[in-house]
Amino acid sequence: DLDRLSPLSQERYHANLLRILDSKEPEDQE
Repeated sequence: DLDRLSPLSQERYHANLLRILDSKEPEDQE
């Protein structure tokens, strides 16, 4: 649950999702 995570953890979590989604497109071309 995000509520249990600290604000910093939430930011890192969302940033991680964005990186995964962003790298998912070029990875799919391969």
